[in-house]
Amino acid sequence: MAHDVRYGLFNDAMKTRQQVADEINWLMETGSKSRNDKKKNSIRKKLQFLRPVAMYMETDPTEESVSRQLNECIGKMLVIQKEFDHTYPSYCDTRTKSEFMKGKGLPELKKQVKVLQYLLESK
Repeated sequence: MAHDVRYGLFNDAMKTRQQVADEINWLMETGSKSRNDKKKNSIRKKLQFLRPVAMYMETDPTEESVSRQLNECIGKMLVIQKEFDHTYPSYCDTRTKSEFMKGKGLPELKKQVKVLQYLLESK
């Protein structure tokens, strides 16, 4: 497994508030030095993802609570998928599926899962 020096010591624990802040600072420095528009846009998107993560980290979540939240979100996503499969036939159009999933809050759940996975991933 590759070791990224931005994260400090290598271990399997949840990311810390300082590690998230360090990554934000590193991205801001890199973005301000870059002249490549594509790279700047990529950094901007990553910063849009990380800033709310940093605010969440201010609440001092434990690894257990983050893991529990992740399992709950995945469970909710599975329930939504089963509900859709039960409600609509297999030949249903994508627009109907999209509206159903949006109405059930699936896009927000997906974002939440990404954040929780990010926090729990090995550094």
